[in-house]
Amino acid sequence: MIIKFPEQKFKNKKIREFVSLIDIFPTLFDYYNIKIPAGIEGISLLNHLKGGEVPGRVILSSIFHCKPYVMAPGKIALISEGYKLIYN
Repeated sequence: MIIKFPEQKFKNKKIREFVSLIDIFPTLFDYYNIKIPAGIEGISLLNHLKGGEVPGRVILSSIFHCKPYVMAPGKIALISEGYKLIYN
């Protein structure tokens, strides 16, 4: 995942822990000092970009094969603390 901040802030900064697309919304709200609405999933990565740590959590990853007018099952993976469970 790549997030580009204004004025090249955090340029070349890399997060080695697992993150998710649901983290983008809270991260951008946190960056612009906007209160994150209740019920929003994901975490702000801003603290980590400033040198903090990302809390350990389970990440769900899924891949579906899309053909015109057909949604074929793909793979689902749960990733947590160095382990990955894949359902094929």
